[in-house]
Amino acid sequence: MLFIKKVGNRYYKEMRFDFRSLPIKRVEAEKMLLEGTAELIKNFTWERPEEEIQEEVIQEKPKNVFDITARIQAKKERESTQAAQIKFKNDYLPFLNKNDLEILLHSEENELGENIVKICMRIDLEKVLK
Repeated sequence: MLFIKKVGNRYYKEMRFDFRSLPIKRVEAEKMLLEGTAELIKNFTWERPEEEIQEEVIQEKPKNVFDITARIQAKKERESTQAAQIKFKNDYLPFLNKNDLEILLHSEENELGENIVKICMRIDLEKVLK
């Protein structure tokens, strides 16, 4: 089956292997459409609708512009991590005992955060009760 595209008053037939279209006469196109040997379509198979092309153009970012929000967020995360490390070193590290150190050294990566929180809570409770 042949595919025909109508653009204004002109008709174009699809050349599948060349990925292009050739103009045909209006009388021939209408005759093929009436006989059923051709089908009228909006876009050829290799063409994309204009809406998709416009959306892609809008979403593209220039390559020479840096995304500063990611850098700002990374900087805030580094600062908060450093502040937490300093607080741990100053407020909790002097009060750790041998059992706490063994727990921290032998805990797995996914349990490390929970163990640190438990130890810090215990040290805070000891400070309050004294």
